[in-house]
Amino acid sequence: MKPQPYSPQENALIAEQYVKLAVAQFTGAKLVKSDVVKALIPQLNNRSRGSIESKFMNFSAKAVEFNLLPGLPFGYVKGYKPASKAQKGIEQYLILALARELWDGTHIAAGVVENV
Repeated sequence: MKPQPYSPQENALIAEQYVKLAVAQFTGAKLVKSDVVKALIPQLNNRSRGSIESKFMNFSAKAVEFNLLPGLPFGYVKGYKPASKAQKGIEQYLILALARELWDGTHIAAGVVENV
């Protein structure tokens, strides 16, 4: 049985967590990637760890393609090398998640998206 495509809600949730990982990397905060993935599994209809990590690599590819995280080394979250053939159209979820993080507040995220 072929896996179902990710819904907009699932893409938004993964993008939100990707941005949290980016902010943690930028600030040096302790956020364990495997814990983030484990926490996502039940929220994403029990999608596999590999599927979720693959989606993170897709977001890394879009972060690099659109230069969305210039404050990070190489422009993406460490440990999630950009996918060679990233899914089209998912950059909108990453851009919205970045905007929400910046809007919500601490201005820490500003360093991630600005070339510091």
